[in-house]
Amino acid sequence: MHAFKPITLVFLLLSSLVQADIGLSEVKIEALSPLDITYMAQQRQTIADLVGRHTGSRLKGSEVDIPNLQLLIDRRIIKPADQAQMQALGLTLGDVLANKLDMRWIVYIDRRGRSKALRLSNTNNYLFPITMLSRRANGGADISVREIYDKAVAKMQPYIKKGPFDY
Repeated sequence: MHAFKPITLVFLLLSSLVQADIGLSEVKIEALSPLDITYMAQQRQTIADLVGRHTGSRLKGSEVDIPNLQLLIDRRIIKPADQAQMQALGLTLGDVLANKLDMRWIVYIDRRGRSKALRLSNTNNYLFPITMLSRRANGGADISVREIYDKAVAKMQPYIKKGPFDY
């Protein structure tokens, strides 16, 4: 009878760890708050002003913005250590991705905290573009906005519903 107690104890321990892990992996999705919307508008304006001042161009919310975003990095107009501006640049890249992939900004809450993310329709497929550039900058990696954009598009392509006449 004593031989079964350690096995039972191990089973109960593993069982509780699995249950705890399930609790930690829960995700909650919310709409952007008015504060989120205001802050994101300010971030967009910051990048639009920099692009206008340094390139003479205006942001379009499409792939034509990518070279201008890259220019802000290459000319060190936005420094890698400036996390706020790098994240504003990520938001602007996110707008390009949202337009290309028909994604929507949402608030994604998990055990790590609250993040703004792009969601593909009502699926469980998300992108986190706000930190796509800043994480690389913090790690000292070279940043290719085009490469990051292309990888994000490729990642979402399998989940995009095709119309009845698309092959």
